Amino acid sequence: MNKITGTIVAILFAILLLPGCSNDEESITEKASSKIAEINTRNADTMVKKIKTPIDKARLTRNLGDQRMEEMEKALAEQ
Repeated sequence: MNKITGTIVAILFAILLLPGCSNDEESITEKASSKIAEINTRNADTMVKKIKTPIDKARLTRNLGDQRMEEMEKALAEQ
């Protein structure tokens, strides 16, 4: 009888402790992982901007040069 009572008490104790084990808070590794992902995203955005900005400026300059050449050719053709 004493053995059965001890087993029942142990089972009830385990059942009472189980909800305390599961919590909805992020673990340290999950927090670090999300922080690393955020930093990587920010760095990727910065790198894209630093790469695209000079390319966009070069395209704009080329387009302006092309427009000037066309205007010059039109002016020469009209003379």
